[in-house]
Amino acid sequence: MSTITIEGKRLHRLLQDNSHPHETFQRAYEKISDSHRGCPEAEIVPRLRQAADAARLGSCFSTAEFRDQAAAISSGSPYRICIVVT
Repeated sequence: MSTITIEGKRLHRLLQDNSHPHETFQRAYEKISDSHRGCPEAEIVPRLRQAADAARLGSCFSTAEFRDQAAAISSGSPYRICIVVT
């Protein structure tokens, strides 16, 4: 599981704005999950990193978290990303 922290005053944007970075990453993650199930993790990690960077979330995830996400995608297992509001 990965954790992303956002400020409470920005929560409304997360809930209302479909172009918010978290939504952008979620859509990209879903596409990668659909297209890369069964692929090697080493092939998936760069795509996840690119999606996170495009959504301005690249610094939110560690290398280990990208590897965990890639392992979940490769195996078809669920993966949880927790959003903490401060």
